Amino acid sequence: MLKVNRLAKDNAAHRIVAGSSPKAAEARAILNKYGIDINSADDKGRTVRWNLLNIVEGRAMKVYMLGFDVNSYKSIRLCDNVDADFYQMFDGRSLKDVWKKSKVEVYEEDKGLLFGDAFGFNIPVLNKKALNVLYPLIKNDVELLPLSLNDDLLHGINVTTVLDAIDYDLSEYLTFRDGKRIMYFKKYFFKVDIIKDYNIFKIKDLRRGYVFVSDSFYQSVIDNNLRGFKLEQVFEYED
Repeated sequence: MLKVNRLAKDNAAHRIVAGSSPKAAEARAILNKYGIDINSADDKGRTVRWNLLNIVEGRAMKVYMLGFDVNSYKSIRLCDNVDADFYQMFDGRSLKDVWKKSKVEVYEEDKGLLFGDAFGFNIPVLNKKALNVLYPLIKNDVELLPLSLNDDLLHGINVTTVLDAIDYDLSEYLTFRDGKRIMYFKKYFFKVDIIKDYNIFKIKDLRRGYVFVSDSFYQSVIDNNLRGFKLEQVFEYED
């Protein structure tokens, strides 16, 4: 089994994995993939270290549905009226070449709620703090769509990674009358070999609205006290 050294409590630089041991070759390869030095003590290093511990210590893999606490924190909407086709765009396609910075506003009925680091909207929306924490985890699987809330820049997260990741034999779901298209899932069972390298993704059966995130994403939200998120665990797998 690979050995992973734990970071010192004071976050001082500390070797994440052995530097030359053949037994640590797999761990070093993972770190190299993410451009992280084995002595790294920054947030990115700690996040990938968490992934390594999951791998080498046999921890359960968890998947969460990404949502937002709209009862406690403010939600936003577009200032301009748009037709229904606008919201159909968020199905995993690339929008960076057609997107124009859009103005948003807080719902009038939400004026008494708290400002979070994430906002209820049709796609995930993050402020600068949340983006700085989470973007290193998700940058290969999303596009940033600028939104303007008064004088503040917010970042719409357009998830472009859509995976064929459902084990239909082990999942439970209801279909439309055609018996083919899935209406919704009562129980998710993911193909672990497909999702293991992703921190955020959509699935091909539910391209609009549904976004799934990894345990690393979840831990980053908790560790950095990011507010406004609602993360529901929908899957756990332990080898």
